[in-house]
Amino acid sequence: MMLIMKKLKQCVLLGLCFIGNGYGQEFSVKQALSLYGFQSEAQIKALESLLKITFILQPQQTLEQKFPVRKSFKELVQDLLELVSSTQDHFSGRFSKNSSQAKERWEVQGVCYTPEQQKEITKAIEILGLVKKVFPVKKRINSICILGATANTIKKRISYTQELLRQGCSAKRIILLTGQRPVSDLDTKNISKEELQEISNSNKTDCAFLTETDLMRHFYEKSDLSKKAFLLHFIDTPKGNLPRPTTETTLKALEDFLKKQNPKIQRICFVSNQPYVSYQSALITSFFRQNNYNISYEVVGSQSENEDPVKFLEALASYLWAKAPEVLRTLKGNKPNIPLPDLFSELYQKRSALLYSAGQEIFSLKKQCP
Repeated sequence: MMLIMKKLKQCVLLGLCFIGNGYGQEFSVKQALSLYGFQSEAQIKALESLLKITFILQPQQTLEQKFPVRKSFKELVQDLLELVSSTQDHFSGRFSKNSSQAKERWEVQGVCYTPEQQKEITKAIEILGLVKKVFPVKKRINSICILGATANTIKKRISYTQELLRQGCSAKRIILLTGQRPVSDLDTKNISKEELQEISNSNKTDCAFLTETDLMRHFYEKSDLSKKAFLLHFIDTPKGNLPRPTTETTLKALEDFLKKQNPKIQRICFVSNQPYVSYQSALITSFFRQNNYNISYEVVGSQSENEDPVKFLEALASYLWAKAPEVLRTLKGNKPNIPLPDLFSELYQKRSALLYSAGQEIFSLKKQCP
């Protein structure tokens, strides 16, 4: 029933994106944003305010003036990709279009916003739904998957998992989806020297060689979760040729795990935290759809507290980027594929094999001639 309702809602939203003189004749970025969940006028105004603060829009310019109603799907694609590209440049600063290497979130040094701008950013992000906690739709969950992160965030996600269980959620399994990311200064600043040495001793390794997996195991064993009779699975993703495992490579490790477990696992609740729930949900959705897994899933997370406005903007930019291929695929429907835009390649080819491959359902492989 949930799947039917989701499809019905998607069809309604899709219908809103095609307006004008007959079905499929006109396209609008503003209305396409409804597929991101930004449906109300208040949400569009909130996004516009962020675009103005970051100089993507002029002070008196509206989203519709920047991206007017278009007559073709091809034009809409270009508009949406330009919006994604602009927010990557002005909101995030983590990525270079011509590089597959990203700065870590804690390495991003954004613009210094005034106190008034900081308040406006926080209010806008809250209106867009990236602040409040996200609960599971159903309380009966086959498996809970806690996503890896830095030390303090791991603690938050474990704590939120405990909160879900106290509120009546039930699960048979807990999956700790983590990897061989070297422990950084951001991790250790929240850990005492004594606790860090304890982690080092228990893993029989020097502090300099500790990884996110070691932290995840330690914090889990210190939590009340370890006292309950869960089937526990550690997925320790290797970094391979990358500086560290990414959300995408950990999902690939999860795929290998699921192939061995399926059909024992029928429903997964992924535990993240705000403001990253929507971003990670977009990646996980692409992962499950492309791998044709018949598993029910959702992504939940604790409320964001006292977040740096720069982090809010970076999270929103990441969500707009990660969700765009799925939005374009939905809008395309049964229309013929269009030539592969250079901007799509710049945004995805080096950064995400998962999302770039999604483009094959939208674009023909042959690039458009200059």
